[in-house]
Amino acid sequence: MVRVFPVLDHGLVSNMQGAALVGRDLSVDWLVLPRFDSSPLMLRLLDPARGGYWRITFEGSFSVNSRRYLNLAPIIESAVSVGGYDARVIDFMPIGIPALGRYVNAPGVVRYTMEVRPRFNYGAVEPYVEGGGDDLVFLNPLNNEALELLVIEGSCNAGADGFVPCAGKSLVLLVYWPDKRLSVLLNRDVRMTTYGAFKDLLNKTTRFWSTLNRGVVLNPRDETLDMVYKSSITVLLSLIYRNSGGIVSAPTTSLPEIIGEGRNWDYRFVWVRDAAIAAEALLEANLISASRGILNFLVNIADMVGKPFDYSVYTVDGTQPFNENEIPWLMGYQNSKPVRVGNAATTQLQLDLEGWFLNALYKYFTVTHDINLLSGAWPVVETSAEWCSRNYTLQDAGLWEQRDRYRHYTHSKVMMWVCLDRAARLARDMGYKELSEEWTAKAEEVRKYILDNQDLIFTTSFEEKYVDAALLTLPLYGFIDAKDEKFLRTLDMIEGELVRDGWCFRYKSDFLGVARHPFVLATEWLGMVYALLGRREDSMGVLRMIANCANDLGLLGEHVDVDTCEPRGNYPHVFSHAGYILLYNMVFGFYNST
Repeated sequence: MVRVFPVLDHGLVSNMQGAALVGRDLSVDWLVLPRFDSSPLMLRLLDPARGGYWRITFEGSFSVNSRRYLNLAPIIESAVSVGGYDARVIDFMPIGIPALGRYVNAPGVVRYTMEVRPRFNYGAVEPYVEGGGDDLVFLNPLNNEALELLVIEGSCNAGADGFVPCAGKSLVLLVYWPDKRLSVLLNRDVRMTTYGAFKDLLNKTTRFWSTLNRGVVLNPRDETLDMVYKSSITVLLSLIYRNSGGIVSAPTTSLPEIIGEGRNWDYRFVWVRDAAIAAEALLEANLISASRGILNFLVNIADMVGKPFDYSVYTVDGTQPFNENEIPWLMGYQNSKPVRVGNAATTQLQLDLEGWFLNALYKYFTVTHDINLLSGAWPVVETSAEWCSRNYTLQDAGLWEQRDRYRHYTHSKVMMWVCLDRAARLARDMGYKELSEEWTAKAEEVRKYILDNQDLIFTTSFEEKYVDAALLTLPLYGFIDAKDEKFLRTLDMIEGELVRDGWCFRYKSDFLGVARHPFVLATEWLGMVYALLGRREDSMGVLRMIANCANDLGLLGEHVDVDTCEPRGNYPHVFSHAGYILLYNMVFGFYNST
């Protein structure tokens, strides 16, 4: 029988370049270094036999009593009981070093073993080992890349078999090197000079996150709701690629939307819309610099010749992602095949992207009055407005990235209206009166075009007569009043067809069949609409329902199994955590409405 490692049991650790997922059983079951989109060095979540892991096992009976994030940082502290003794395990990733650290604080009589089983090339290659004692190197036989295990502190003795017996307090670091010739084993004097005191890694990492989170203002309201809010901030900051400012949608690939089926995608890339809503949420959390960094990334990747965002998906350094491929030798999470690397959405035409960006930029400017950022972004604003003015009658793949058909999706058209409306407002603020008037008139033209193609309710597309959750955003972006009769009829249909026990599905079905699990962001949109309608109890109910389905660290997936609260899809997900921040602030009256 294949052992199952529930996604719900895992917590995120990050250094804003790579990431790890650490289970409640103290096993690292996912590790990507040196970048979020690198081949994972541990991926037991996707294949228990081939995947690789780093597990800590205490001698005798032990239990993990609780876990928490340290001060809004992606640093997990686990409280462990071991045969009458108390111990702590702290998992962290040092900033600026492609590494994962594990610190164990236990009495000297407490013994435990670390079992380190890395893999290369998506689990296809087992390493060979050099060294031992306090310095063990796992080498990829196909090239020179290496993982080096360093015993920085404590009584540990690493063996060539990957077992590391320890006693009492210890600090062990696993460092990725693109070439083994860079390792400490071969360059001890140089490396120790470069990195200084390795023993101070944890303190310096904690200090970095304290500085990054300095702008956060917390207003205690409810222990559970507040915990998920704080964790949402942690997730968003953790998934920013520090080198560029781009934010990946999730640190994982191919965690399935539906167990045993093929809805398995690689989300370790920067989606324009995900990045835009993350920038908006960080702005709401008063993390101005992080929000600005994401917007700068989007400005810098924009195409100034044609469609500004000609791809919906970019790598963390702003280039086009590699093609979507399948990894046939991995069994997938709970036998959910295929495991995919890369994402084919990059080949689609998606018309909503410029609207997401312009909305986030406009909101940022209204809050900060940062004329320097707006001036630098102005060519993107102008090109976006011009492109949307000329192309709003095109069909596209839409927000949900349908792979079987292009349609006149209502949400895409509305986001093109958003693009023109926000561009006009920004032009007014910049003193460009004629441009503002031109784009305002064009926005009204697009709005009339949309309304002329909708009858008694708003529908998913002009060609279809059913609804999807994207229609919930219409009043959120000011396209129509939430109390407008046409929208209220649309809301009634969404509640009747897509809402189950308070949770909202994206749609009934798509090119792969019936949707099985609700979409967390869609549910958050529903809660925001309730807030706009003055239905505060309903809005609060949605917020609490989502928080109650987060794990003990406050993490959310893209979808949720409403029967078990197990996250489905990639995890943790930017959409879900950004939406939670926006809903939380709207419920409690902090939302900076534009």
